[in-house]
Amino acid sequence: MVVSEGLRVICVKVIPQGFKECFEGDKIPVKRILEKIQEKTGESPGFIVLVNGKLVENPEYVVVEGSEVVIVQEFMGG
Repeated sequence: MVVSEGLRVICVKVIPQGFKECFEGDKIPVKRILEKIQEKTGESPGFIVLVNGKLVENPEYVVVEGSEVVIVQEFMGG
C-alpha cells in the first residue's frame, strides 16, 4: 500500500512472512486487523499480537495511530 503524505494510517508488520499491511485511520480494533491479515494470507491459524512490545489477547483492544504493531503467525508443525 502506498501511503500518501498527511494520510493517517496504522501499519502492521506480519512475521515470519515479512510483509507490512497499512490501515487507513487513526484507530482500529485488533479483531479487524486480524480479519484483514487472514484475508490476505488465506489462512486462519493462530496469531500473536504485540502492540508496543506487549502481548494483546483481547480482540476488542483498539490500536491507535503511532503504535508499533507486530503480528506473529503461529504454525503447527512437526
